[in-house]
Amino acid sequence: MYKNGALEFFNHPEGIVEKEADGYKYVYQFKDHLQNLRLSYSDRNKDRVITQDEIIQEKNYYPFGMTHSGYNSTLRGRNHNYGFNGKEEQSELGLEWHDFGARNYDGAIGRWMSPDPLSEEFSSWSPYNSMMNNPINLIDPDGRAAFSPIYDTGGNFLGTDDQGLQGKAIVMEAENFEQGMSHEDALSNNLGTEGLKDGAAGEKLIKNYNGLKDRPDYDGKITLSEANDWYRNGGGKPLFVDLSKVDLGFISSEQFKSVGSTKPIQTLFDSEDGAIYGNVTFTYEGENKVSAAPDVYDFGRHNRRSTASSPLTRIKENAKRGIRNAATVGGRIVADRSPFNLHNKEFKINFYGKGNISN
Repeated sequence: MYKNGALEFFNHPEGIVEKEADGYKYVYQFKDHLQNLRLSYSDRNKDRVITQDEIIQEKNYYPFGMTHSGYNSTLRGRNHNYGFNGKEEQSELGLEWHDFGARNYDGAIGRWMSPDPLSEEFSSWSPYNSMMNNPINLIDPDGRAAFSPIYDTGGNFLGTDDQGLQGKAIVMEAENFEQGMSHEDALSNNLGTEGLKDGAAGEKLIKNYNGLKDRPDYDGKITLSEANDWYRNGGGKPLFVDLSKVDLGFISSEQFKSVGSTKPIQTLFDSEDGAIYGNVTFTYEGENKVSAAPDVYDFGRHNRRSTASSPLTRIKENAKRGIRNAATVGGRIVADRSPFNLHNKEFKINFYGKGNISN
């Protein structure tokens, strides 16, 4: 962090390092389960014992973020303007707001100062509500939407419910998680931040959560170039795609026997997204909606020949299979860039939500 062109401090895993005239000072920070900064201290004499005069700053909070006053005014040295949920406190104009990234927050009223940009998706909640009015159990890392990305009690990212990556974090036991589970089921298993094992788990969750916006699937849709880049640099980790954003208009409900029936369908030739997904197994959910089984981005070729009863149909299907396999080989050459690129790894694409098909 720089001020007027001069370095003031930078972060380290357990706190910050402050720049002083004669060098650098390590400041360690104690945070609670909500990532509220409660205590800052420094072992100035390096005797591994923290005494009262080595406490730099103390902060305590009401549930919605107002700072207690009258008994925790300790401040020795620089005032570190980060506190509630680990966010920067804005002192300009005496407003005492907190900068969460997407929006500013006022702890005096427990509300955001601008509406949720995705508020139309959560009509039962005020667009200004914070932490779903439950700041003891829930966190709101950057002021976006409601819930969706799901973590276990160790802070490890598990995946999503049927609403994708954008939203507040849900914490649950890993054995209760199922990729693409309904939002209602996810909320019923939500342990809140109190379910996290320790501060390290909270740190891990926050680090992953803050990086979600940089993922190619953050908006629920991926392009061919993004898929190829993830194949080269994603380390084999899965991506998550909103099925409602995949072009499936060429599929008809008449292709399914009944609600609940499944059918593998080749998307390559008829969907604008077909070059990404290829052959996908869909389940008909009724009302011209389908769900989809996970797909693997692996450039696998299909060698099974058509078994259709009609000779003409067999010829057409086998021709499509040949074209598809040729396109797959070409796609792999483009994605690999080099046959000696050992970093390339196939990955799973998890679909959430429902896709739209025709009558």
